[in-house]
Amino acid sequence: MPASARRKAKPDIFTVLLVIALLAIITGIVFLWLYNVDYDWDYKGAGMAMGRVGKTATVAAGYAALSPRTQLRGFSL
Repeated sequence: MPASARRKAKPDIFTVLLVIALLAIITGIVFLWLYNVDYDWDYKGAGMAMGRVGKTATVAAGYAALSPRTQLRGFSL
């Protein structure tokens, strides 16, 4: 069967979601560009952190931030 005789597929919900995601990404890029134009693409960083936080301290801080209801029972750091 020649390619010209095949039926064209109808767009389904996944095609619509793909288009919505593409539009969201393009919109985000445009707004990021507009935001950067306000600052003339010139950023002044905060510099390096004074101390080094280990992985254990970061995990413990994140675990402590959880509400008691979401913490695992019997798990301690």
